[in-house]
Amino acid sequence: MWVYTDDRERFETAAISDPSIRELTPLSATTHPPLYTVDLRGADAAPLFTLLCSESATLIVNLMVTAEGCDFCLRLPNKETVARLLDRLEKQNVGVTIRSLSKGVAHPLAKLGLSDDQYEAVLLASERGYFAVPRETDLEELAAKLNTSSQTVSERLRRALETLLDRLRNEPPTD
Repeated sequence: MWVYTDDRERFETAAISDPSIRELTPLSATTHPPLYTVDLRGADAAPLFTLLCSESATLIVNLMVTAEGCDFCLRLPNKETVARLLDRLEKQNVGVTIRSLSKGVAHPLAKLGLSDDQYEAVLLASERGYFAVPRETDLEELAAKLNTSSQTVSERLRRALETLLDRLRNEPPTD
């Protein structure tokens, strides 16, 4: 997990004192943001990301790790998926406070300036493992699912990446 913090020592102290964390190991003392491996206690403990992504069509819109815990926004397909995810988190003794649930269109920033076609292509590519190493799907399979050509899918993905990179370059830094 990457941790964005201005007080690395405070974060590490808080994480180590967390009863659900057996070991927190920095992978590099020089990377910024810091990168850690986290070993959770209990033979059946599942890493948080595994739990959050245990349901198909789950999109992590935003995730912030602090010394106080994790704050995240998820996009889930329906109420049943929300219920199953909450049940999995509870079984792993992960405390959850739900701030809000909404139905319908996600916050406008969720699409990050992408067109509907680009957004659909990026989500499908991610779900099908196009960005995995090694790739688990190819442009032809994505094109068949989207009922378009592989050239069109490639263009959508490249334009989406350019839009996201422009957004990153122009986004003011946050503390």
